[in-house]
Amino acid sequence: MADFLQTNSAKSRLIDLQELFNALTDSTKYNGAKYLQVLPLSDEIKPFFTSNSSITSGGNDNDKRETIEFNKILTYDNEDQGLTEVIVLKESIIPTFANSFKLFKEKYTDDEDNLVIDKKRYLTSLIVLILTPEDHKFLNIHFEQFELNYGKDSNFSKSEITLIISLLTSNLPKTNKSSSLWEVLKRLTILKFQEFQDSIANPQSHIIQFIDTLTSCVFKSCKLHSRNYYGWSFMRFLINLIKISQFNKDNNLIKFLNLKFNDQKFEFLNDFSFFDTFSKLLFNDLSDLKFTQMNYLKDSKLKVSLNNVVQINTNSVFDQLIDLLETNNNLRLNSFSILFNFSIMLIKLNELTYGEEDKRINQYYLNYFRDLQFQISDFKSRYDISEFKLINNELNIIYCDYTGIKNINEFNNDLNFKNQLKMIEINLKILNFYSIYNNNNNNNN
Repeated sequence: MADFLQTNSAKSRLIDLQELFNALTDSTKYNGAKYLQVLPLSDEIKPFFTSNSSITSGGNDNDKRETIEFNKILTYDNEDQGLTEVIVLKESIIPTFANSFKLFKEKYTDDEDNLVIDKKRYLTSLIVLILTPEDHKFLNIHFEQFELNYGKDSNFSKSEITLIISLLTSNLPKTNKSSSLWEVLKRLTILKFQEFQDSIANPQSHIIQFIDTLTSCVFKSCKLHSRNYYGWSFMRFLINLIKISQFNKDNNLIKFLNLKFNDQKFEFLNDFSFFDTFSKLLFNDLSDLKFTQMNYLKDSKLKVSLNNVVQINTNSVFDQLIDLLETNNNLRLNSFSILFNFSIMLIKLNELTYGEEDKRINQYYLNYFRDLQFQISDFKSRYDISEFKLINNELNIIYCDYTGIKNINEFNNDLNFKNQLKMIEINLKILNFYSIYNNNNNNNN
């Protein structure tokens, strides 16, 4: 009898929600870091979801039967990336979602049912959140059930945070970028900070580990799916929360974040949101800090104060920026512009915060980037140049599409006389920020 493929019944395709919850909230390895992937069955992953068994045909011959375990939850420890991959099949998660949605419609129509702890209700809401995280009804049900469980067991917050982070670092763009899930993570972060505050024995190492988990979540989420506005918004919230909290003794937590950002800058050379958020870390925007305090901490028991805010030294950042500009041999024009604009923004922010005569930034850095302004050209609008680098503070072209140049003498002239080149326009977002900043200052005065 020939080998044949046996597919499971519709019921056997349903995922065990408790098993999925356990896989997503397990924090025994890599500080709980996960990569949830919902994938269609393909030849590449099929062997991992297939079980083999021998059957007897006609009482004599042994034949091989393959069974696809659609509802299997595959976990894999990725040592290189420092996380656990959790893989479920699209062919199983969709019917599980439909079954959960139907269950809610039939059994959980009364809002009063959510006033008591119902583990099945909590787990059923999980699968709905994975695919439709902006469904506020299910989100509220899930979070209300969390709060009831948290009232009985304060350790439940660790599982919930790990769960939400697992969803935000998934391969599902809508889930990864969900504004509602990022808002939930903000609420959970405040809750965790309150736990740290109320704890008698509360070493700084635990707080740093928690902040490391949150920042790793943002960086991974934004790498997976670019233009992740809500991910960077959460990071700015976290920066503000740390700055006004009582835990940032000697600016140690902000210094830790500074190291994290510096470690990641090579990964985000084409993402200005990264550097815009970095500037929020390096400089203190009083109006932004007040916004966080009033909008997120108004009813919180967390002790915060604007007097806790300390300015970080930015000179080391300029050293790293110059090193990045001069040692990276093939910076794309967009990356170069982002780094340059970020440098100019830091100088402007320093002037706005402390005045033009302030000496916090070494004069060498000011001269360096001001001189560089006259070297950065309007080449992008006139020629198709995609790569260049700095050699001895001089701009050198690495690649150019010469076919688009009608007058080679004009092009050579531009290379020889850089003082005729236009200064690069500062990102409109930065200019808008300056305008808002100045207006706020004028209103405050």
